[in-house]
Amino acid sequence: MPGLPLTSRQSREAVSAFLQALLWKASGAGKPENLSLQSGTCPDGEKMLGFGTLARKVFGTPNDRKVKSVRPLVEAINALEPEFQKLTDEGIIARTRELQRRVQEGGESLDAVLPEAFANCREGARRALGLRAFDVQLMGAIFLHQGNISEMKTGEGKTLVATFAAYLNALAGKGVHVVTVNDYLAKRDAEWMGKVYAALGMTTGVVYAHQPDDEKRAAY
Repeated sequence: MPGLPLTSRQSREAVSAFLQALLWKASGAGKPENLSLQSGTCPDGEKMLGFGTLARKVFGTPNDRKVKSVRPLVEAINALEPEFQKLTDEGIIARTRELQRRVQEGGESLDAVLPEAFANCREGARRALGLRAFDVQLMGAIFLHQGNISEMKTGEGKTLVATFAAYLNALAGKGVHVVTVNDYLAKRDAEWMGKVYAALGMTTGVVYAHQPDDEKRAAY
């Protein structure tokens, strides 16, 4: 009766009905016959969705929300691309110097200059290596800068992704360390991506095991 407290069973049924309405509204399908909070099988044999699956379908996973949150930044970087494509090679280095002054002397945050820095790095990489970073690579670099872990498959360009976050943080003038799993990759990536950093007006060093002390000091 209205006004009386719901029993546990009634509460489950109410929640089930609410989630059912949300899910089927999102999917655009007709009214379902039944929906359970537990994984199971519908009368017609189709797989039913559990509570966690329903929540992810309606609200998205935490990962989905993180990806969505950085899309405006990616759009801002893309909007700047034509401007940076018009720069000369010297102009790209000059833009690096400008960004360094704004961060180190003007007090601007790295987050504030991120779109310009990434647009400059993208153009520098395109000229130095013939590689233009895709949106998903920009997203991965943003996540790295934010202190997150960017998981990418082999061949998706993790090495290039790291240059964006490294370049941005190097603007503060404190130096950036990119750690690899072995000496071979450290030397290879320093030589390969060093071309990008050079195009941007920055220097690159490499540190490896059993390296002479004077070389290691110079690298640091």
